[in-house]
Amino acid sequence: AIEGYDESRGDTHFTLSHLVHGGRYMPGSNHWGMYIGGGALATLALHGNPEVENPEEIAKLLQVSQENMVTNLTDAFGDLGFFPEGDGTGVMSSFIIYLTGLQAWRTAGGLDFMAAPRENIRWLVMRWPLLTLPHEGRPIFPTRGGYGHNVWSQGVSGPGVFSFGFGVIPESDQPALLWLYNRVQPHVGPYETGNEYPYRAIGSFLNWPIGVEEANPATVLPKAAVDTHHGHFVHRKGWEDGNDVLVTFFTRIGHHGYIGVDDAGQTQVWGLGLRTVWRTNLNGAVPVHYEAMEDGSGIISLRRGGNLNAVAVDFSDAHGAEALIVAVGRDMAANRYRNAGPDDGPNSRVREVRAGGHTYVVLTLQNGAAPEARADGDGVRIGNRLVLFDGEKMVLGN
Repeated sequence: AIEGYDESRGDTHFTLSHLVHGGRYMPGSNHWGMYIGGGALATLALHGNPEVENPEEIAKLLQVSQENMVTNLTDAFGDLGFFPEGDGTGVMSSFIIYLTGLQAWRTAGGLDFMAAPRENIRWLVMRWPLLTLPHEGRPIFPTRGGYGHNVWSQGVSGPGVFSFGFGVIPESDQPALLWLYNRVQPHVGPYETGNEYPYRAIGSFLNWPIGVEEANPATVLPKAAVDTHHGHFVHRKGWEDGNDVLVTFFTRIGHHGYIGVDDAGQTQVWGLGLRTVWRTNLNGAVPVHYEAMEDGSGIISLRRGGNLNAVAVDFSDAHGAEALIVAVGRDMAANRYRNAGPDDGPNSRVREVRAGGHTYVVLTLQNGAAPEARADGDGVRIGNRLVLFDGEKMVLGN
């Protein structure tokens, strides 16, 4: 029945070959990962079965399946696991069946994709503890792109972060993923069995790391990281709760899908319980300089057309705020950000300082009064931190 699967209707074809080849879709579509993942499971189940009528055809399909499992990693997901159409569709193209297909290839096909130098297999899963803020038993996620309702949903379309994720990540990552599970368990259910899809429970039964103890994600994950393929920058101050500071930039370069990412180019600034958006105009901006620091801080320069935009994210104690962002460039104007929060509580404040022929945009997160920002030579000083634009990038000094 599987070998002869055919639910074609008119000019629309649904056969096993159709699934293995990805149908009429391209890798940047959420359908691609589901098609090739399901096709891999079916083809591997048929391989070596003496009752198969056309083993030569199955062998050919296995070769196509092997190639397309890799294509999903090179032409769709970026090196930090970002998906061209965004987070909700990325869930569909990974957790629904693709990750299971990777496991099936390892156990039934003798080919371990996870052992190959493909770091983004790990990030298909570990980007969730990287970006998720646990808050009172619920996961809060800085969602971008289409089908956002799938992110951390418990329906058929997502997620399976734990039940399938534990099966494909390195053992060294398991304690960090378990840390997140222990803080969102009320939302996902015991062993992620709160999902209406019983398949999730089977994944948990097979993959759960029994006997492993949790560890804070900071022990295995970088606090600053970038998906160079899609231009998704992540800066996190640490892992504690829903008040964690998290700053993300997204420029939407690389492969695209059918569904656009409406907030492409915008910057998400979270922290102290605030969830704000800086409507920067960075869509299509190409990174020309990047520095990541151990504490989650970073230096980024982005060129969009003839415009150079330089930004510094600073999580140090030097400036007196919980977080500091300083930017220069016409695509990161101050009037694109709206202040949030009261003066006597958690708040964000943006202001402009003119120095050295440049307009510095200073954005701070703090609890109470914002630190003063003033010109100091060619740069801007915030507390004990001096930030200077040298014509190519931001420089942090004292």
